[in-house]
Amino acid sequence: MTSGRGFEPRRAKPISLAGLKIDWEAYRDYLKGRYAQGNVRNHYSYARRYYLVLTKEKVDLIRKLQGRKLALAMQALNSLAEFLGAKDAWEDIKHRYGLKIREEQKVIDPFEREDISRMLSWYREALSRVTEDARNTLLYMLLTGLRPVEAMNSIQAVRESWKEYIRRMDGFLVLQHFKYPDVFLRRTKKAYISVIAEEDLKLTDNAVLSYSTLREKLKEKGMNCRAGYGRKIYSTWLRDHGIEAEFIDLLQGRVGLTVFSRYYYRPDIQEKLRKTLEILTELKKEATSTE
Repeated sequence: MTSGRGFEPRRAKPISLAGLKIDWEAYRDYLKGRYAQGNVRNHYSYARRYYLVLTKEKVDLIRKLQGRKLALAMQALNSLAEFLGAKDAWEDIKHRYGLKIREEQKVIDPFEREDISRMLSWYREALSRVTEDARNTLLYMLLTGLRPVEAMNSIQAVRESWKEYIRRMDGFLVLQHFKYPDVFLRRTKKAYISVIAEEDLKLTDNAVLSYSTLREKLKEKGMNCRAGYGRKIYSTWLRDHGIEAEFIDLLQGRVGLTVFSRYYYRPDIQEKLRKTLEILTELKKEATSTE
């Protein structure tokens, strides 16, 4: 029932988070299930630094932040609020204090970005020096274009023969990540499909399933972990060898699910995937070359 003056909906008063104890190890595990390793580190460190903005509304801690630091702090607080089940409280704080990421024009210096030659050089050295299980994991990342966490989930899916995960086509295989949205279709990171040769599926028989283990195996050889290079090399190599950017975006999960579904079931998809695999076969030769 409404009063004579009319009914005006009001924002629900958020639950107070003051004095809340945060299980930081549980939060770290929560992040690992949703983000790549580099993003896990960023979210965790910025959340530890600025959590009082959320729990005690100490917004002055981030008032002076700008650019990338502000974006990272806000993203970390978003994920922390989700972990705590306090999204409404966080939205209310942002609304009341006018907290938002300021849009800034980004200037990219091409000389600050590592080119494909340097990345391939690192990959060749890593593949030639690490143990077989680590080598197989790195090579699997390179040939599928998956992020490290996605690649390790994919390896597990192959090992455990997840239903409908592998689709056999004429002369090659398609890994159907989209069949398992809870694993591969994360909020901000998605993987729909990967094309792979039958022989390369054997890489999963002996592979590392932990990013920290992979990092340690590289560290033992005096190398920093640059596993993310695989995805970058993948997309650059395909583009340089004639695969259109739109199709690469589809392979790497940078399109919406509706667009993917419409494209995946087109008659010409098999030929596009076959051409992609031919180019990736050449990439494999280049990455494993000892010359």
